[in-house]
Amino acid sequence: MGFLKGLWQWLTTPPGAEAGLKSPDDDPIVTEKLLEKYEVAEMAKKLALAGQPEPHATVRTGIEEKMIEEVNKKRLDYMSWAQSRLRVLNPKIHDTNVIAGIEQMSADVTRFQSEIDARMNADQTELMKLAVVVESQRQEYEEFRQNNRLRREPRYQRGTKKFISYLGLLAMVIVEGALNAAFFAQGLDSGLIGGFTWAALASLVNIFVAATLAPFALQQLCHVSIPRRFAGVLLFCAYVAVAIAVAFGVSHFRDALSHGAENAWATALLTLKGNVIGLADLQSWMLFGLTLLFAALAVADRFYMLDPYPGYAAVHQRFAAAVEHYEELLDELREDLTRIKDEYLTRLQRGAVGLRTELNILNQAIEDKVNTGRKLEIGLDNADYCVTTVLNTFRDYNKLHRPEGLAAPQYFSDLYELRRMEIPDFDVSDARAKYSNQLKALEQFEKQIPELIERITRQFNTRYDGMRPLGDHFSASDGLEAA
Repeated sequence: MGFLKGLWQWLTTPPGAEAGLKSPDDDPIVTEKLLEKYEVAEMAKKLALAGQPEPHATVRTGIEEKMIEEVNKKRLDYMSWAQSRLRVLNPKIHDTNVIAGIEQMSADVTRFQSEIDARMNADQTELMKLAVVVESQRQEYEEFRQNNRLRREPRYQRGTKKFISYLGLLAMVIVEGALNAAFFAQGLDSGLIGGFTWAALASLVNIFVAATLAPFALQQLCHVSIPRRFAGVLLFCAYVAVAIAVAFGVSHFRDALSHGAENAWATALLTLKGNVIGLADLQSWMLFGLTLLFAALAVADRFYMLDPYPGYAAVHQRFAAAVEHYEELLDELREDLTRIKDEYLTRLQRGAVGLRTELNILNQAIEDKVNTGRKLEIGLDNADYCVTTVLNTFRDYNKLHRPEGLAAPQYFSDLYELRRMEIPDFDVSDARAKYSNQLKALEQFEKQIPELIERITRQFNTRYDGMRPLGDHFSASDGLEAA
């Protein structure tokens, strides 16, 4: 739009301002001021009384020459002003061509189709590769469901829910550690702080074993294979034994601390081997129950995070991840296509407004050229009138006050004419015809804009709707909406 910018600069620049020139309207020749400036009546009388100019004189007096010179200078200034305006107006009138802009915007429809096809082709190969991966993962997922006689969708936690569950496990470690610290603190010189160190370690071991071994064992109990179920029973029984052993170990450790044993862990291990259930007091039994309670809570929390059937969540996650990767690329492609469409529609709509503005400025430039020629003509005519008036005024006053019998010079009777000047061409017939033709073309194009917009939108929708997300190809049984 550099052309529009140039036109705007021209419109906001006063005529002739670039050279300090003024138009005939801004700096007119005023006959009365000229007569007053040169004191024509007084000078004519003064010269007449002095017998000047002599009857045989053929050269104009100095005052006459000065007035003619000043008027001529004004005429030259007017001509320079007009020529400076033409140097601005003519290129603007000549260069304005909205038809070229119309042709360019009409061709945008074809360019739009080519651009979106090129953009789609750029990602087509990658999308095809990802589609193959998705199909492979889907087949693996379906085979897993069929082989394990699964009809339900997978149930496991993801995202925020999974994060909250892990926070729950962490909270259990902290809370159990804090409670254990109160039990351990009695037998430690470092008090509650030292007790919390040992308590946190014991709590971490308890929660870790509960959150790893037990859920795995429970999943085996849900397996379709009888041997896997039997293995699950054995594993769960083993976990229960380990959990009880950990609880007794923690409780015996507390007993050893309360009796002031130098090596509490070694003492606890010995008493655990010799008399497992021989805890010293009620608080140790309370610690035993508390340890088992937090272990059970950790098992429930972790098992709730997983799908009950072993391996079901993993195979589904691989399938879902492949679909997500595909659709991320597809969404990116769709966003690019939408951006391209919006750019073309904006360019088309704003371009039509810009062409209308260019055409209005062209019409204004034509009218300015006409006005420039008219102002120059009026200014030159006024100069001719002014010269004739001031010379006749001088000569009439001079003849009126000449001594009796002193004839006026012959040249007083001659009609003075200013030197003819070559007037620039201000004809705008071709420019008006150009404006008329371009206005018709623009009006016709403006009527076609809704159709062009509809064509671009239709081409976009055809390609956009053809890019269906993979989720549209799979039924609800495929498990893409698993929680």
